[in-house]
Amino acid sequence: MARRKRKKARRRGRFFLRLAVLVLIIWGFAGSLLLSTHRIRIESEKLPRFVSGFTIAQLSDLCGSAYGEGNSFLLSRLEAEEPDLIVLTGNLVDGRDPDIPAAVTFVQQAGEIAPCYFVTGSEEALLTDAQLDALLTGLRDAGATVLRNEWYMEGPDSVLVFAGAEDPDMTHSSRSRLDEGIMRTALASMSMPEDRYRILFSHRPELLQAYADFGYDLVLTGHAKGGVTVFPYLGGLYAPDQGIFPRYVSGLYHRNGTTMAVSRGLVALTFPLRFWDPPELVLIELVHKD
Repeated sequence: MARRKRKKARRRGRFFLRLAVLVLIIWGFAGSLLLSTHRIRIESEKLPRFVSGFTIAQLSDLCGSAYGEGNSFLLSRLEAEEPDLIVLTGNLVDGRDPDIPAAVTFVQQAGEIAPCYFVTGSEEALLTDAQLDALLTGLRDAGATVLRNEWYMEGPDSVLVFAGAEDPDMTHSSRSRLDEGIMRTALASMSMPEDRYRILFSHRPELLQAYADFGYDLVLTGHAKGGVTVFPYLGGLYAPDQGIFPRYVSGLYHRNGTTMAVSRGLVALTFPLRFWDPPELVLIELVHKD
């Protein structure tokens, strides 16, 4: 009788263990389809007091995804946050099946909330010349500032410098694996004031050392999609151009005075499927540090 009770208890224990694992798996996948908001506070002595509170909304790796019809849900989230600037750090469209009119319309509507800046990503590198021209022309006509290895002074009294790096795949004739030398050449071509707080918009997080070598204060990147499949204590499983167990997947990283913020991106349906890795809208608040 006692043995039978022990067997029944073990069977019941195994059942609840399997049920718990199943719930965690379903929760992990389902939660990775829900848009989250990641708030980041950046403090620096180089930021004057009157800049404190300046907020940048970062959108990365949308890849043609839609949150509601015409991205109405994403736009409503942006409007509610009232950012001072919206930055699209690459992969706005799906390079293999681009819906350029939809992308342009979205950016035009986002521009009614705050000024928009755009830099290219690896998906834009897959576009034909005609498609790329249509996208960039459409974005400019929609009021967005497209930065292709260019910089612009913004903010009260122009104390902020925004620089935008072209994705290396855009200039690599074979569209092959990223060459760090291309990025370093691009960064070297942008001569800008060094007495300002300098923010770089770039798609690639794996080039932190290059960004730090050129002395940027803050760098906003994406591309890694949070590691796609996230395991507790181990982190992300895979990221493009970083491979298995990537180093730079989400959040803040620091190198020689440079801070890099990596967005998990917005594309919800990707391969491999996201797991414990919700897409995110990133909000970065700049604050003067005493």
